Amino acid sequence: MIPLSHAQRGLWFLSRLGEHGAAYNVPLALRLTGSLDRDALIQAFTDVVERHEVLRTGFLEVDGEPYQQVRDTEQARPVFLVRESDPERLTEDLDDAARHVFDLAAELPVRCWLFVLGETDHVLLVLSHHIAVDGWSVGPLTNDLTTAYEARCAGSEPDWEEPLPAQYTDYVVWQRDVLGDPDDQDSLQARQLRYWTSALAGLPPELELPYDRPRPPVSAHRAGSLQFRLGPLCSADWSRWPRRAGRRSSWCCRRRSRRCSHGSGPARTFRWARPPRAAPRRSSRISSAFS
Repeated sequence: MIPLSHAQRGLWFLSRLGEHGAAYNVPLALRLTGSLDRDALIQAFTDVVERHEVLRTGFLEVDGEPYQQVRDTEQARPVFLVRESDPERLTEDLDDAARHVFDLAAELPVRCWLFVLGETDHVLLVLSHHIAVDGWSVGPLTNDLTTAYEARCAGSEPDWEEPLPAQYTDYVVWQRDVLGDPDDQDSLQARQLRYWTSALAGLPPELELPYDRPRPPVSAHRAGSLQFRLGPLCSADWSRWPRRAGRRSSWCCRRRSRRCSHGSGPARTFRWARPPRAAPRRSSRISSAFS
C-alpha cells in the first residue's frame, strides 16, 4: 500500500472529521468563447486524468491508517457535468458547484462543470481537492488540457512530448525515505520534531489581537476580501526598502506587521514563519500535488 505524504495525511484527517466541507477545494474557472467541441473537451479532460495519477487516486483506510490507491484508467472516469446558465445567475452557479464536498474514498479528487451561456460562450469550472493539487498545478494541468483538446478536435489522441518524469507517488516514497522513521531518534523527522517542539514551546494557543467582532463558537469557513490601493509614493517606498536592506519582500512585510502589532496592545510574544516549498519543481511536466 502507498502511504500519504505528510500534508496529504493532514488533509485526509480533516476530511474525516467532516467539519470543513469545501474549505480545501481548489476551483479554476475558464471563460471559453467561440466554437466549442464538447465531446472533444470531455475526452481531453479524461486524457489529463489518465496522464496524472494523482487525479485518479482514491484515499482509503485500513484499521484507521490511510493509504492511496491509484485507479486504473478504465475505472477512472471523471465526472463532467454540462449545465445551462446565464450571465445573471452564473456567479451563483459557480459558487454552488465550487461547494461540492468530495468523498475522497469513493470519488476522484477532480471534476468538471461546463456552464453553457450561449452557442459560443461557455465557462469551464475545474474543481479539485487540495489533497491532489496545489496552486503550482494549475499551469501544467491547463497546458495539458489545451494540448489534449487540440488533439481531440483534430480527431487524434494527444501526442505528449514525453512521459512524465515522475508521478506524485514517487515523491511520497522519496519524502518517506528522506525524513525517515519518527521513532528513530536520529532520523531527520525526529530531529525536526524536537527542534520545533522547543522553538514553539510556551506560545499561547491563540494570538489575542483586537478584533472588530468576536470569534464564532464554530467556524463557518467563510472568507471575505478587502481591497485597498497603495499610493505611488508608498508603492515606490515598498519596492525600494527590500533593495536597500538587502532583504526579501517577505522579511520587510514581517517587520511592518510586527511594528503594527506592537502598537495594538500589551507586549506579546510572536513567532513569524514562512512555509517552505516542500516538493522540488524542476520540471513543468511533473505531476504535482499538495506536498
